Amino acid sequence: MKSFSLKSWMGLDSDQGEDDRKFVRVGRVDDVAPGAGKVVVVMGRDVGLFNCGGTFRAVENVCPHNNRPITVLF
Repeated sequence: MKSFSLKSWMGLDSDQGEDDRKFVRVGRVDDVAPGAGKVVVVMGRDVGLFNCGGTFRAVENVCPHNNRPITVLF
């Protein structure tokens, strides 16, 4: 399985500063409670979105070890 890079998939270079980041709106902050996660579809791909104490993190929703979803679709 080929490694997936969310940054390169969205057209971001590693040398871009934080102010140059691109964002895709997938919902409201209140949609994901702190400590919770959900699956959202971004540009046709399932992405696991997690609220880590008010900081949001997104990863491809596929475990690299067994090629299965990390987060269950709701």
